[in-house]
Amino acid sequence: MEYTKNYHFPQWAETDRIMMQDFNQMCADMEKGLLETREQGGQAASDLEQQTLRRLRRMGFDLYRAASLTGGAKHGMVCNGLKTPEELARTDGMLALAGGGCGLGPSTGLTLARLNSAITSWENGSAPGISDPATAKVRFHASWRGTITKLNFWYHRTCVNTTGQINFYVKLFDEGSGRYTYQSPAHQGKVMGAVDTTDAMTVAVPVEAGRDYRLELYTTGGLFTGTIGFGTMGTNALTGTVTSTPLSQGTAQESADANGPVSQVVAVVHYTGGSQIPAITVNGQAMTAESPRQGQSLRGDACTEQEFVLSGSWTGPLSLNAVFQAAGKDMTVYDWGAYLI
Repeated sequence: MEYTKNYHFPQWAETDRIMMQDFNQMCADMEKGLLETREQGGQAASDLEQQTLRRLRRMGFDLYRAASLTGGAKHGMVCNGLKTPEELARTDGMLALAGGGCGLGPSTGLTLARLNSAITSWENGSAPGISDPATAKVRFHASWRGTITKLNFWYHRTCVNTTGQINFYVKLFDEGSGRYTYQSPAHQGKVMGAVDTTDAMTVAVPVEAGRDYRLELYTTGGLFTGTIGFGTMGTNALTGTVTSTPLSQGTAQESADANGPVSQVVAVVHYTGGSQIPAITVNGQAMTAESPRQGQSLRGDACTEQEFVLSGSWTGPLSLNAVFQAAGKDMTVYDWGAYLI
């Protein structure tokens, strides 16, 4: 019996007996070969599809970067440089940084040193007449959050009353919203036996990041003439105690419009630090994080460039949500966005 050159199939001559095992083996070899060919062809098609999607993602990212820098993103592309008030308004639990981007982590916790370094104006209070109120004012911009738990203050008496006690109060005014966010109970001051008196008040003044505040110490009229102020007389610095409450988790929200069939959503985040890779969802579905790489933020900072991919089928509005973790380690998020394939 002869056999074919390439696949060793039997070639019967007239004098050969057709043996069952020869015929069955030939059919089995053909079955196996056809199956392998189909599988290899399917794998090749799958590899080609993935290769094409990778190339489209790379092209999409180049367009995303260009559109982000020129402000030209439309519909199927989200470009968020975290610079404008509109972009920053779509973040929560993060601190807006000078020059763009958001921060969170231990450095966003309140300390007295940070509070004093942020004071923009200092005004002692004055009660020139016995019926006049006195109000001391300190303005500052908060770049951290926490609670002021004790405030030291002083008062300089010019009245003749040396046995009376006057009530003091503390208020916190949010100059952005135009509302008072805290008012203390009355604190009865020490007897005005001395001309100059120091005192301290237990308070619970809440301070949130990214807000402009006016802290006030005041007393109503009736017993006192003179001046009052925070801290130590003659020194423009707050003294007392605070508790720190760092920003440990932040979120950002964006939306896109799938104008037509979309098979992949690709998101990109540029960041440094943090305690774990950010997590992003599209319409509530978790995106898969690709391997991180060294990159450059839209403003030129060296950072981690993290890509996320989710395959599916979309034709309408898309809601994207990003969560950032920074427990015990500072994190800066420079920009983030998405594009559709």
